[in-house]
Amino acid sequence: MYKEIVVNVAPGETRIAILEDHQLVEIMTERGEGGRIVGDIYKGVVGAVLPGMQAAFVDIGLEKSAFLHVSDMRDITADFSELIGDEPIEVEEGQRMASPNAPIQDLLQKGQEILAQVTKEPISTKGPRVTTQISLPGRFLVLVPFAGSVGVSRKIEKSPERDRLKEIAREIRPPWGGLIVRTAADGVSKRQIKRDLKYLVRMWKKINNKAESRRAPALIQREMGLTSGLVRDVFTTDVDRLVVDSRSGYREITGDLRNVAP
Repeated sequence: MYKEIVVNVAPGETRIAILEDHQLVEIMTERGEGGRIVGDIYKGVVGAVLPGMQAAFVDIGLEKSAFLHVSDMRDITADFSELIGDEPIEVEEGQRMASPNAPIQDLLQKGQEILAQVTKEPISTKGPRVTTQISLPGRFLVLVPFAGSVGVSRKIEKSPERDRLKEIAREIRPPWGGLIVRTAADGVSKRQIKRDLKYLVRMWKKINNKAESRRAPALIQREMGLTSGLVRDVFTTDVDRLVVDSRSGYREITGDLRNVAP
């Protein structure tokens, strides 16, 4: 199957089309203003703890406070598809390094500063939903600090390959975090996977350093834009051609490739 990606960069808007055998199968758009914030990481301040709802409101510097439910302080896969797209994950049980199974009033208090990642966009009068279980997607892996599990995308169906990738993930997993192997890792060498992990670990260290130096509420890390996310998630070896009509877009894509797939 011939697969092609076409990127059109216009003032204030980027459009991306994915074609298979010259037939359009998907189109995506991103506007310069009012872009998505899913995946963004903030240093926030707990504004209120609601024991009756087992939830808290967190000021992350946006117009409306973010909503944090106690389940989003425990579950490493909560709303995970919002961050990396429709990629079903099978997570193995491992040592849990997340918050203990306790009521939210024992975990948070008003005025406390926390690191939180947006999992759902604000809708109407509701603010965004956030989680304290940070997930950092790479090209082949997702790094999940504070968790001790290893998971593999269910889209990798062959058992020998799944077993190989699980073994690699178990071997290279940092002691302070968990790993999820993405579909793009199918058939990829251990060396490439380890390189992806190094990139994610560097990113996590930068996030930690920035969080320590910034006063809450503050944006700590912005999720990749549409084009960069496409390079990370979709531009794999089964793509025959990528076309972009912008010199700056070309530089962005080649720069991203140097980081995620040199």
